[in-house]
This record gives sequence, structure tokens and C-alpha cells, in this order.
Amino acid sequence: MRLKPLIVATILLTATTPAFADTPPVLSVGPDGRPLPGFNDKGEAISLPAPSAPPLTKDGTLAVGPDGKPLPGFNDKGEAIALPTPTPSGVQAFDANGKPLVGFNDKGEAISLIPPTYNKITDKVLKAKVDTEISTAKISAIKQSDGYQLFSTTNFSAIDKSLTVIASKPGSKSKVLKLSVDATGELFLPTKSNLSGYKIQIKSGSKVLKSIKLS
Repeated sequence: MRLKPLIVATILLTATTPAFADTPPVLSVGPDGRPLPGFNDKGEAISLPAPSAPPLTKDGTLAVGPDGKPLPGFNDKGEAIALPTPTPSGVQAFDANGKPLVGFNDKGEAISLIPPTYNKITDKVLKAKVDTEISTAKISAIKQSDGYQLFSTTNFSAIDKSLTVIASKPGSKSKVLKLSVDATGELFLPTKSNLSGYKIQIKSGSKVLKSIKLS
């Protein structure tokens, strides 16, 4: 009889077929055991609220950014507003938020970055303001061919040339320098001397406003 091969084949097929456990057709719970969006804690599907798109203007223009804030050129109602116009020469005078860039005023007009220079400031309010600006500013000395630039991110209200600048170094004779301003509007100490290792003091009368160590 030829039943034996058929019986053997049936046994082999049964032995090699893996058994699968019953699993739910849809994954409704995350790795932390909490229901995934669209399911409740019973594993039942629930409806989700419809996604909301950013509001558009009447002509279909996107007026709001991903953070919900109005884009430049729109107010918080989605209405178009006028941005400041560039200068007559076409130079960009304003940033994306409509604020003047450095070197321009709120009318888009170019302004000088060089502060006014006085041989001596006689206005007491301005004098006190300038002294405070120098004493609180972060200033670093940069060696130039004709002196030292005193670089600072502070925009000084004015330059008072009557301020005393003393360069001192242990074992060396102190030097008196003149305070000036260079073409970029930075404080400048014109000198041909190499002041490496010296300490510079900017003084208003007997009061030391700023000390700077030269490397």
C-alpha cells in the first residue's frame, strides 16, 4: 500500500507549521502600557479632534508661523500690515521684525556709528553717563600699527578726551596716553610704543573707570 508516504508527509507538515498566539488586529497600547492616540483604556477606538490649520488671510496667505505668532507683515488678527520701506538706495535698513538694523534710525536713514567727541564734556548728565558706560563696559585692547584699539560692544554716547589714560608696568616708567576714537567708532590710544605687559587705567579725575591689561 502507498499510504505510508502520505501519512509521513502529513506528520512532517504538522510538525513544521508554527503556532501563532491570538493577537489583537490593531495595536492600541504603547510600550508604557498607556493607550495610544485614538484608543481609550479599554482598547476601544475613539474619535480624535480634527487637526487645526494655521489661520490664513482672505487671499489664502499664511499669516501665522508654527509658533502661533504672526509672521512679519501681519498683525495678530491675520491682517496685512505695512513694513518699513528700505532706504532710497535700496539698502536693507530693517530686520524681519521691522526694527532698524545697526547704522540706521527708525526712519530708515543711515546714521553715524562714531560717537561725538569732546575735548571736555561740560554737561554733567552726559559726563556721568559716559563715565558709567566706560566703567561697566567690557573692553579689550587690540594692537594696531599706530596704537591700541579699545574694542567694546558698548555704543558709547560720547568720547571725552579729557579722561586721563595711564599705562604702567612694574620696573618701567609710566606713560600718559591720549584717548581718541578711530574710524570705526571704537576708543583708540594712538602710540608708537609697544605696551605689552602694561596695565592701562582710564581715569576721570582721581577715579579709575577701567583697568585693562595688555598682553
